[in-house]
Amino acid sequence: MKILIADDTLVVRILIKKFVTLVKPGQEIVFLEAEDGQQAFDLFKKEKPNLMTLDLLMPVLEGTLVLKQIKAENKDHNCFIVVFSSNFQKPVKERVLKFGANLFVEKPASFEKFVNIFAEYEKYRIALK
Repeated sequence: MKILIADDTLVVRILIKKFVTLVKPGQEIVFLEAEDGQQAFDLFKKEKPNLMTLDLLMPVLEGTLVLKQIKAENKDHNCFIVVFSSNFQKPVKERVLKFGANLFVEKPASFEKFVNIFAEYEKYRIALK
């Protein structure tokens, strides 16, 4: 499984990796990391991850624009995209879901939130079959 973590804060990327590892013990996971939106989009195109966590407020290309580019250029992708942000106003949530995110999760990261993310991811994978 490939997971792309797009967040400009190193501590957040480390925490996400820790929680994923706790939720999916023993599973072989390749972690890809992006510090800005452009890196995230480039890695998305190149690596075709199974799951992506995407922060909205990032340098170079903010998260909403990353979603728009993914939707415009990779319509047939099967990546489960989780917007993971501290900007949790209702209009923001609605906008990112409209732009192609599968799930919106409020920061900060927690074990319980990642249990829920992977439960939703499994539902998504089953629906694709």
